[in-house]
Amino acid sequence: MIHLVVPGLLGAFPRFEETGEAPRLPALERLLARGDKVPGPESYPQALFALYGIPGDEPLPTAPVCYHVDSGGEPETR
Repeated sequence: MIHLVVPGLLGAFPRFEETGEAPRLPALERLLARGDKVPGPESYPQALFALYGIPGDEPLPTAPVCYHVDSGGEPETR
């Protein structure tokens, strides 16, 4: 099973406003047509936590996770 979390996937297209129609994306359309839509978490962080098996019953702090990802490791201790 593959889970896709792609914020802004179908976001603003610069030419959409000019032409009045969205661009065709046949490969993406085919991929999404083969998938199943299931109800998911309300926010992007909750979706990521859920994919890693962390229950999101209550709001979770995202700053420690962001720091870990941005710094590439554990915080320094003195």
